[in-house]
Amino acid sequence: MATPNASPIWHQQGSCRIRHAGVASLVMSDDAYDIPPQVHFAVGQFAPYEGFDWTWSHGPIDGNYDPAATLSATLHTVEMATQSSPIQIALYRNGDYLAQGTPIAGAFIKVLSGDSTDDTVAIQIRIPDDDGFKSTKSTHDLSYHYRDGRIYWSGDWPREYPEPGFPKLPNS
Repeated sequence: MATPNASPIWHQQGSCRIRHAGVASLVMSDDAYDIPPQVHFAVGQFAPYEGFDWTWSHGPIDGNYDPAATLSATLHTVEMATQSSPIQIALYRNGDYLAQGTPIAGAFIKVLSGDSTDDTVAIQIRIPDDDGFKSTKSTHDLSYHYRDGRIYWSGDWPREYPEPGFPKLPNS
């Protein structure tokens, strides 16, 4: 587990925001930082990872959670995670949990902060090759958008995963 001296993911400055630690395998213990109740609620809504008796960690490993943003996200893995553990995305509107970002958890999801805006969360999904996490089979850049009171998605959804339960953004 991370120690308080490690590069923090959580950073308190006015409203609670997440700052990327730059270490993909860093997982904070659930009590290491002040996690907003909306994030705890979101993780409690995640579907179990099929075939395993794993518990989702409430401490996010990445994200751009912002209670003032139209759309933001946190990424979570399981407790006692390794590099190849599954990752799930939680989507929020104005800090309140909206939905699980993918129908099933996947490995190697990261938020693309530079491509995200107030109403768009850009992510990248990396599909591992047959050797697990050692090499990459494919990468897929996609975005979630909040428009007209609902979530849409756009981009290159990986065929290895079922599409999310949101409509695809027209003309994307």
